[in-house]
Amino acid sequence: MCLKARHGAIAIWYNGYAFAINKYVKYNSNRTIHAEVNVISKVPRQYQNKCIIIVWRIHVDGKLSMSKPCHKCQPYLHKKNIPIVYYSDNDGIFVKYYP
Repeated sequence: MCLKARHGAIAIWYNGYAFAINKYVKYNSNRTIHAEVNVISKVPRQYQNKCIIIVWRIHVDGKLSMSKPCHKCQPYLHKKNIPIVYYSDNDGIFVKYYP
């Protein structure tokens, strides 16, 4: 599989952090566990409503590009009570998002 970009996320909380990337899973078809969902699964439950998540996408040319959580990830972030998410945009700036 040739990727045009790498997508990653980090979650930071009071006394720890977790890192994750998009995870490709092969079942009946190829599908992806998005980086923000993957990283939340690594955060202890008691810190999920206190952590900050930073999501980014790096193109093969090394530039940051849009990584705003998709329409499926946004409700998941809200359900998990994630207070703040920062994501990279096409200008290489991190934008603050409140799920």
